[in-house]
Amino acid sequence: MKDEFVVCKVSKDDMTASLFQQIVHVENSVSDPYSVEQLKELWCENNHFDGFVCTNHHKVIGHVIFNPHSRRRNGSVYVINLVVLPEYRRQGIGQRLLEAGCEYYLKQGCTLPFSLSVDKDNIPAITLYKKLGFQEQIPINEVEEDNTQYIMESTFDEVYHNILSTQRIKNVKNN
Repeated sequence: MKDEFVVCKVSKDDMTASLFQQIVHVENSVSDPYSVEQLKELWCENNHFDGFVCTNHHKVIGHVIFNPHSRRRNGSVYVINLVVLPEYRRQGIGQRLLEAGCEYYLKQGCTLPFSLSVDKDNIPAITLYKKLGFQEQIPINEVEEDNTQYIMESTFDEVYHNILSTQRIKNVKNN
């Protein structure tokens, strides 16, 4: 059966027990997953975060959560969490999830930069983020007590330009 990747925004009202369990399953595919309680807060209880899932034949294979009200680095849309099941990595799923969030914020009139933190040894993720215009800013240990991550940031214009260059997003409203 041919893959049918679909990315959609998930609101608190859209959340079902089955969908939440699929998100937990995806999250548990990484070495340091968020707890079920943390995921509940991010996906089910907090109206300030925006989540997107990627499905393949109605099965969740990846997810991303954004915080558009982040106070990190003087205000940015912060990518809280991006996870893709191992068997679907390096197939463009992470990029599609990031693009969907960026398109959503663009349509909302947002012009804030985007930021995220990433493990220094996660070369595939760093490569993807650089492709989308993110740049390594500072080791996160200068911000927090952690020497294993970087903060990466991209201006709104860089993200917008790089997303449009992928030709995946059409009819994006330009404010």
